[in-house]
Amino acid sequence: MFPLLLVAALTAFDTDYSGLFFDPATDGQGFVTQALAPDRLILTFYGFGNDRRQLWLIGDFQGSLADGAPVTAQMLFVDGGNFGFFPPRDVNRTPWGTGVLRFDSANRGELTLDGSTGRQTLSFERLADSSLAETRLQEFGSPERITIRDYFGQPQDPALSPDGRYLLFNNANRIPENTDLFYAERVDDVTFDFRGPIQGANVDGVPDVRPSLDRTGNLYFVSGRDFDSTRGTLFVARFADGAATDVRPVEGIGALSDDDPAVSFDVAVTPDGETLYFAEGRFDGGRLPDTGNLVIAARQIGASFRRLQTGSALLQNLIDPALPGLAYGAAVSDDGLELFYTSFNDGSFRILRSTRRRVDAAWGVPEPLAQVTDNRVEAPSLSADGK
Repeated sequence: MFPLLLVAALTAFDTDYSGLFFDPATDGQGFVTQALAPDRLILTFYGFGNDRRQLWLIGDFQGSLADGAPVTAQMLFVDGGNFGFFPPRDVNRTPWGTGVLRFDSANRGELTLDGSTGRQTLSFERLADSSLAETRLQEFGSPERITIRDYFGQPQDPALSPDGRYLLFNNANRIPENTDLFYAERVDDVTFDFRGPIQGANVDGVPDVRPSLDRTGNLYFVSGRDFDSTRGTLFVARFADGAATDVRPVEGIGALSDDDPAVSFDVAVTPDGETLYFAEGRFDGGRLPDTGNLVIAARQIGASFRRLQTGSALLQNLIDPALPGLAYGAAVSDDGLELFYTSFNDGSFRILRSTRRRVDAAWGVPEPLAQVTDNRVEAPSLSADGK
């Protein structure tokens, strides 16, 4: 029916924005979508007019279908055919009004219809949610305490190695302690044996924090060792058997300008080593930064990275102007479809989770990780099996 009326011989494009959707508040009406390309989608609405007769509308939505981006289309009322064979020229396509469609994720969003019959907004959800990413939020159990045997300090900023063998961390980042990087070796899911400082990674008198390891053994961390001379704080080294070698600055993502007050205070590498998520903010003398937002950088050559020009668009749904605060401490799943990070506002820390259906799509609107109720949590880290 849909190709005959609107799209002729176009072939359906298999994306996660295709499906059946409805608003539970107005059960009895709904719509069907079929994505034909990354930037094109056909929508057919099945509802009722003010005369209580069936009202079917069709729209050809063209524009970015990335999570959170609204797209607009003219909605057509179609009649003139019959139940059996009819020539296509008999079909009338009458402009009815407009539709504005927004997906907050592959399973939820909002559709506003405004035309000759009236105006309504559907806060829709997918009729049959087949998304593994959506159901994973329910799979997390209650938090369990991690034990690091023979370590008697206060571990912070934990990061699991991609193979699950090591737990990397730093001690408490506060004066007068010298903040260094340490590691422990896995015994089981909740027990690790302390092995000591990461040899070669630490410099006396400056904080060395927030370790993150990729699958090939590149260790990324934040250090103040060169801040006075370069204002650079992100470093990379080779990690093996508890030692860091070839320690050097991460190239290509320094300050935006010489007078830019922002400082990179957090870093996480994706398991494949191709992308950095780091936090950038301004410090005005307090223990916490006064501002802080996530930034994405992509690997260029060797240890060189470049800020993604599309990074702001990919992260736009993580920023709520009504709730200004800090966003940092990112952890990305092995498949690149889940992002966990720390949010701080109104005096509370929370772990938020955002998902997407393609690695080139924008991150969806985040949700709190409900199983974590303590308001003093931060710096999530994911295991290879998604824990």
